[in-house]
Amino acid sequence: MSGKVLQGIGYLIRIATAVVLLVVVLPTVYQAMGKAERCTAFSWSASKQWAVCAETARAEGVWLAARVNGVLKPAADVSLADDIGHNLLCTIVSVLSDRSVVPSDVVQINVALCAFGSAAMICLLLAARFDIAALILSCSVSTIIQEASAHATNPHLSHDGLVLLALVLPCVVGAIAQAGKQKSLCEDMAAGNSSLCSRSWIILGFVCSAAATLVRGAYFALAVAAFVGCVAAGLWLRNRTWQLRFASCRRVLFTSAILVALLMYLPTGILRARDAIWNVAPATCIEFHGLSHNLVIGLGAVDNSLGVEWLDQSGLDLAKKLDPNVVYVTPRYYALLWQQYFSFWEQHPREMVAIYARKCRALLTQTIWGFVPLWSVGVVSLAMAAFAFTRFQKWPGWSFSHAIILTGACIMIYLLLAQGVATHHYRGYWRPIEILFALEIAVFVDLAVGVVARSIRAKSGAVATPQDTQSRWLLTIVAVAVTVGPVLLCWGPAAP
Repeated sequence: MSGKVLQGIGYLIRIATAVVLLVVVLPTVYQAMGKAERCTAFSWSASKQWAVCAETARAEGVWLAARVNGVLKPAADVSLADDIGHNLLCTIVSVLSDRSVVPSDVVQINVALCAFGSAAMICLLLAARFDIAALILSCSVSTIIQEASAHATNPHLSHDGLVLLALVLPCVVGAIAQAGKQKSLCEDMAAGNSSLCSRSWIILGFVCSAAATLVRGAYFALAVAAFVGCVAAGLWLRNRTWQLRFASCRRVLFTSAILVALLMYLPTGILRARDAIWNVAPATCIEFHGLSHNLVIGLGAVDNSLGVEWLDQSGLDLAKKLDPNVVYVTPRYYALLWQQYFSFWEQHPREMVAIYARKCRALLTQTIWGFVPLWSVGVVSLAMAAFAFTRFQKWPGWSFSHAIILTGACIMIYLLLAQGVATHHYRGYWRPIEILFALEIAVFVDLAVGVVARSIRAKSGAVATPQDTQSRWLLTIVAVAVTVGPVLLCWGPAAP
């Protein structure tokens, strides 16, 4: 098989990807945005407060705050223990369209986040020259976009897109760590300006991770863990000793530390800027999701002898036993629940172990796609990442190792499983595992085909051509257009 034949097959794969994007993904996004308009009620209690805050911003120009009975309150005191992402996005929609937020806007935001996450990951795969992976993922993203358009204002419906957004930056920095300097990533697409292209990807990746962090604060931990794993994978794959690897990557590691710090303080920084600009009073409740509340009431996800139930009221009842005057979701409230949680371990260690064993069993026996148990997802995910480490060899067909993406996705899958065990085995908490596993399968298939074709391409001396560059750029534009275009077009200027 000659290099021209392989090049022709590559063209066919990219043409197939374009067809899937135009024939499948484009109509799906458009229909999902239209379907969202059928939502007429704020089914998620916090979403009602997002609308109130958005109306305050439109009427008074004060963002992330609400006017309640004539008093201006910070968003945290009306939308209790909530991340600021959806609130901020609802405000942007309200201000730009100059109208009140309606339930369908929240659903359309969920659809948009899933569409943008899908587009970002498909574009990254194309930049890495993982053409087969881009094709397979394009066939998979329609499902998460359709689910996001369900008639509910539940923010969990956007989480499939958020994990893809959170994974972009770790993969980009991991690729640069593998190269040792800002080259390799998109080197054929950058037309001789690979350093600029890599910087552009870092900026895009940071924006993606920032969006994921603002909408779901817990995904900051996923992004950071994937960040560490991808950078470590990139350093490991370099053909040098560890001392030389770190010595030549000090800039990458320094940049990584800065990016992580910026992500960590971004939500807090936005809120403090709000306080300074509009003189908003400090919040009496915590401004983000608290861990101890879900950790304690999560014990009630299964039968237990502790009297705990999976209800917010159960957490408040436990806190009031320690302090009858405690106020719900205040810092004092969360401190008392930490005290109660550790007290359970001290007084009922066997029951706590039994509870987590039951929770683990309840989670790992659930299935994705109706037939794949979650325990096998964890095993296969780890095996695919390990295989990628043993089979990588730099050659003209790839910009960086498949192991970097597989490592990041694998870490996220295990953290989502840990979240399910720690809190609840409710599907909304672990559903993003499905798209992450689909991404892993797509990347692994690309790797397997590449391993078979490697010797053929090496013998033929085939390299990337200007036509390859142009086709990937065109396909990248198509991927962005079919996901972003319908989102922008379907947000009308007015609502009934």
